[in-house]
Amino acid sequence: MAAGSRPVAVYSVVTAFPAPNGGTLWLVSVESWTTWFEVSFLALGHPAARDSDLTVAPWSAVDDRGGEYDGIFNGGVNSAEGFRGRVAFAPPLAEASNRLLIRAAWGRETVNADVALDR
Repeated sequence: MAAGSRPVAVYSVVTAFPAPNGGTLWLVSVESWTTWFEVSFLALGHPAARDSDLTVAPWSAVDDRGGEYDGIFNGGVNSAEGFRGRVAFAPPLAEASNRLLIRAAWGRETVNADVALDR
């Protein structure tokens, strides 16, 4: 967390996206902060869900206003269900945005996850 950053909003986006590798990427929430935002996810159903694919791969996002964001893995843990993790994005989420298209590289494939931010 950046110094001086404070929470702005939390959006529940609980939505499943099929991955080309046979797994499923669940996006759970988006936490908006004044200097960045974080996406929580759960990866299920494929051996890659339990390895480092989603921790080292590039993440990116584009909002419905054309704003672009770069993401970096921000922690996670294997569980009985799969792999739970968080990705931090910068710059901060634009206040006027209502949707995010989040791209996650998972192995040799890419998952495109389009989520609504209920404001």
